[in-house]
Amino acid sequence: MAGIAVGAATAAAVLGGCGVIAWLASGAGPAASPPPPDLLMRAVVERNADLGWQQLCPAAQAQLPLALVRDQAAAQRMAEANRGMALTLEYVGARPVTAGGELRVYLVTAHLADGAVERRTYTIRTGASGCVESVD
Repeated sequence: MAGIAVGAATAAAVLGGCGVIAWLASGAGPAASPPPPDLLMRAVVERNADLGWQQLCPAAQAQLPLALVRDQAAAQRMAEANRGMALTLEYVGARPVTAGGELRVYLVTAHLADGAVERRTYTIRTGASGCVESVD
């Protein structure tokens, strides 16, 4: 996806995305609030449209109505209800962007009931404030 805009179909599919979460956390002591891209990816695997949409930058929210994201999430839940799928989420890494913000990479793995495994990589660009500008 080019530029800073989140395409409606791509973002709706991402936010409507997957099944059961296996959230990987690390570190000791009190946990800090996760950054917006981490929350967006949590929303993907939990299919939590509201949480995911809230992580988008205002310009991306203006292009992608919350109702569309909710509809896509509901459709995904229905389509995958009988597939017996469990998902795991892995944070791969981040790189700063010269203009501010960063690129963050995540791997979502779907473990299907028949033993098959499917993987998808997500690259998220954040703005200087940390909100999600785009998802590829």
